[in-house]
Amino acid sequence: MPLRSSRQYGSIAAALIVSVLLPVRALAQTPSPIERLLPGSALLTAPKTADESQVWQVSRRKGGDTTETRFGQVTRTAHPAAERGVLQITSTWAPPFSSIDTATIALHDLSPVAEMLSYGGAVRRYQYHGRVVTGTVVKGDSAPREVHDTFPEPVFAFDEVETLARALPFRKGLTVVAPLFSEADEKVEHDTFTVVGTMKSTAAEPVWVIEFADPAIVTRYFVGTRTRRILNAETKQRQGGAILRYVPIG
Repeated sequence: MPLRSSRQYGSIAAALIVSVLLPVRALAQTPSPIERLLPGSALLTAPKTADESQVWQVSRRKGGDTTETRFGQVTRTAHPAAERGVLQITSTWAPPFSSIDTATIALHDLSPVAEMLSYGGAVRRYQYHGRVVTGTVVKGDSAPREVHDTFPEPVFAFDEVETLARALPFRKGLTVVAPLFSEADEKVEHDTFTVVGTMKSTAAEPVWVIEFADPAIVTRYFVGTRTRRILNAETKQRQGGAILRYVPIG
């Protein structure tokens, strides 16, 4: 659900907020060797393939402030196509951001297949082939610009962050580094996921805390132990300390 690149707003796609979870400040992390996470890794368990749709209202609190203001609204849908072995995830932001990001992911190894991002007057279409990303970028009435990038290793799409958080094993202290292709600038950033641990909750099921960190933001996902759904998340921007929350409204 990213509004756009993590460098701008963080993975504000991050969340599926319910207000029933307790703070996690007391959780302690256990140091662990950092592992490499690539498509097809044995560490990953593909999420259950079921249609999902939810609307979230996004609020923002400035660093050092106690008042939250409305930031935007996003609808996220997931549609499995079992006959093709893929999962299609679409995040649609209402105005003023007016963005649509649709990613197609292979279910057997969570590798990205294709993606379309429409945002800021540009339409970006990418096809993923392991280490190679091809596609086009069209801005306004300009002619399409061809994209053909080759990287040292297979990459994930940045829009897979939430999917990867749900797919990691519940192993306290596990830390992995994943290569994520940023659609906005066509570069790969190497970001970390850490399995922080469990926490008490008044939700219908116990939760595990999965932390995602990149140079711009830190997001904590609260993942249901039984369903592996993201029940809650909070994104903090490193610069300025602003916090983004998502609250379900339908």
